[in-house]
Amino acid sequence: MPTPNMTRVAEAASPGTGTSLLEDLTRDQLENGMKLLQQKKFKEAAAEFKALTQSAPEEPAPWFYLGMAQAQAGQLAEAAQALKTAGKLQPENKEIWTNLAAVYQGMKRTRDAVQAIERAAKIDPKDAGLQALLAQGYMQLGDAARARAAAECAAKLDPNIAAVLQAQGAGPGGAPDLKALREAVRKHPNDVRARAQLAQVLLMTGDIAGARDAFERVAAAKPGDPEAHRALARIYLAQGKHAEAARSLGRLVALEPDDLDARWALANLLHEAKQP
Repeated sequence: MPTPNMTRVAEAASPGTGTSLLEDLTRDQLENGMKLLQQKKFKEAAAEFKALTQSAPEEPAPWFYLGMAQAQAGQLAEAAQALKTAGKLQPENKEIWTNLAAVYQGMKRTRDAVQAIERAAKIDPKDAGLQALLAQGYMQLGDAARARAAAECAAKLDPNIAAVLQAQGAGPGGAPDLKALREAVRKHPNDVRARAQLAQVLLMTGDIAGARDAFERVAAAKPGDPEAHRALARIYLAQGKHAEAARSLGRLVALEPDDLDARWALANLLHEAKQP
């Protein structure tokens, strides 16, 4: 299941503001709250967004960002309430429900988390990541049949995610056969999909060096693959290679300009690089 963060897993886009009220009356306050989030001043950001919910209570964005700030500050119960309100105001926004699920999971409320993911999956049934989250959630609830069905659905939508689910023990085929994956890549070195599967499984099983090499090859062969750049950025950051991480994040932002996590991470890296 996901952890509270600024998406997903994913792929998060901020909720729309709906009307011009927020833009006309509270633009500066919203931008200030976003700046505080970027600076990881989560309690201060929550205060800004809470004030916005009072001045524009019918707007989903302040409630969404209030929930995100509170989640980052460890105020999970309050975050859940804020995100539920955002969901009522904008029920067709899957990112609200995905992040609400993350908060519920942090509260050990697995059943509520699964229900939130189910809401998101109904909005976008072709999102393989959501089906994968459902498979994990059903496994935690002990519902093997529904976990298998969700895993099979995820596998049809994205074979790479199927490999990750297998690595986690939630996939339809059990544990992954690393030897077979390596052999497939050896025999077909230009098979980008097979190499991406291998990279994901290596990452899940803790072989960071092997995963890095595989993802670098995937990114070189398929530069338009955002997941390869996202994975590389995380690996580089974990290894303290900030320049390489910034390059990967820059490519990711170019491919997915609405990815707020990537934009903020890139901004932070560039800011740190300018410090003496």
